[in-house]
Amino acid sequence: MKKIKLLLLVVLFFSACKKDEDFRIDYTTRKFDIDKYSPILKAQNDKTISKKSAVVNDTTIIVFESGRHFFEEKSIDDKTFFYIYDKASLKLLRESTISYGLRIGFFREYNLKGKLISEVNEDEGYNFELAELKKKIRENYNEDINNIHLSKKKTFWGTKYYAVRISGGGNDYTEIKIHGNTGELLGQVEGEYEE
Repeated sequence: MKKIKLLLLVVLFFSACKKDEDFRIDYTTRKFDIDKYSPILKAQNDKTISKKSAVVNDTTIIVFESGRHFFEEKSIDDKTFFYIYDKASLKLLRESTISYGLRIGFFREYNLKGKLISEVNEDEGYNFELAELKKKIRENYNEDINNIHLSKKKTFWGTKYYAVRISGGGNDYTEIKIHGNTGELLGQVEGEYEE
C-alpha cells in the first residue's frame, strides 16, 4: 500500500511540473520612460539634433521619436537592444537584439495591453555561438568579425548556416558557409561584386 501511495505522489508531482515553454513571457509591463528621456526628445523637436546618445555605465543609449512611436536603443559591448514603444500609451510593442549585424535571442511583439502576440527565437538552429564564429574567422581567415558581412541563412533542405562574406580587395570577395549548429565549413565560393 505504501508503494502505491509513493508511486501516486511521484506521478502527481511530475504531472504538476510545467514544461519550460509554460514559463515563457506572455506579458510585459515595460513602458517608455518619458520623464527620463524628455530632455533628449525636446532637443530633437527643436531640430538641433536628429538622434541623441548618452553613455551610462558603459551602455550607449539612443532615443528618438518618429510618427506614432518612441524608439530606444541600448548598446553594450557587441550587442544592441532595440525597443519600440507606442507613443500614446508608452507601452512596449517590439523588442529585439542585434549582435554583429545579426538578430539574436528573441524577437517579441506585444499588443497595446502588453500581451505577447508573436515570438521568434532567432538562435534556433544556431548552437555554434557568435563568440565561437568570431574566433574561427580570426584564426582561419585572419579577419575581424567587425570587418565582414555576416548573415544567417537556410539551405533548401533546412540546414541553417552563417554566410560570411570577406572582401578580397577591389570587387573580389570570398563567401564562406559555416554550419549553424556544428561550426563545420559547408563550402566556400569566390565571387565579384557587381559595379
